[in-house]
Parts: sequence; structure tokens; C-alpha cells
Amino acid sequence: MSQPNHSTNSSPAVTNHVAPAESSKTQQAAAKATTESAEEMAPEKIVVEKSPPKPDYPRYRVHPGQPIP
Repeated sequence: MSQPNHSTNSSPAVTNHVAPAESSKTQQAAAKATTESAEEMAPEKIVVEKSPPKPDYPRYRVHPGQPIP
């Protein structure tokens, strides 16, 4: 059988050569995007004073002559 053509973690570690200014801009952009997304994805707000009434109908159907479980 042939050997696979991929590395087995023997390559040197990759270093990050990002300038501090770029890092700061990225962090600011990420914070802004996170805030905007959180505002968009906020749960619905209840705008009525009282919530709707609970239903007062049976949760299952009972036919004549059948016992109620």
C-alpha cells in the first residue's frame, strides 16, 4: 500500500505575524459585530399588558361510552 500524502504534525508551528494595530482593529470589529448580532437576535418582547388566557378546553377527546383515562 502507498503512504498517505499528508503531514503527521511534524511541521514547525505557524507563527502569527499580525501587527498590533491590525489586531486592535479586528477586536473592535468583532465587538461591534457581536453587539449588532445580539441586538438583532434578542428574544421577542411582550407588548401587551396581560398575557393571553390559558385554554379551557380538554386536552384529549372523550367519546360517549369510553372511560376517561
